Amino acid sequence: MIERTAKRVAVSCVKNNVIQKEQEGVCAYGMELLIATACSTAAILGAGLILHRFWYTIFLLVPFYHIRMYAGGIHAETYTKCILSFTVGFLMILLGMEYLIRAGFQEGLMQCSLMSFLVIWLVSPVEDHSRPLSVEEQAGYKKKARISAFGYESMVQAIYYIWKPTEALYAASAVSAVALVLILGIVKNKRIGYQPAHICRK
Repeated sequence: MIERTAKRVAVSCVKNNVIQKEQEGVCAYGMELLIATACSTAAILGAGLILHRFWYTIFLLVPFYHIRMYAGGIHAETYTKCILSFTVGFLMILLGMEYLIRAGFQEGLMQCSLMSFLVIWLVSPVEDHSRPLSVEEQAGYKKKARISAFGYESMVQAIYYIWKPTEALYAASAVSAVALVLILGIVKNKRIGYQPAHICRK
């Protein structure tokens, strides 16, 4: 469904001279990503609204999207699996955070976020076989992932230990979620025998 919708949009753009015929494939792929991301985000925000955790969901999603944009990590093989796994994963985080905060694990969450930042710093970007990166892209993404992760982590740590807001805990958990996605991506690459180009050239 997502692929068909994206294809229709790309064809329409070609017919209306918005893009060239040669750009149709790139446009369709970009629209697929945009639609899948919009569906996932809408599902998570809707769940956050139902659970009365809408603003906490915002503080969870924004850092996650921004850091993962450059850090990479595991990707599902289909858009349906992507939306389902993303939605279920974030629901588990929202519900799990509620339990951990009530149980008094705030300091543990912040320490976990700090260790997760180190993981991001050391291993990003983790590319997926369906979205390979050139050596130049890999170097650029590594720099951007490190900068964005450092910016969020330092800000979250400072804000939490000065004012202790609950929102900072959710932002910190976003850093941990990115690290988990990277680890899962590495495991998947090893399982299927995929080696990124920048590793193969060493």
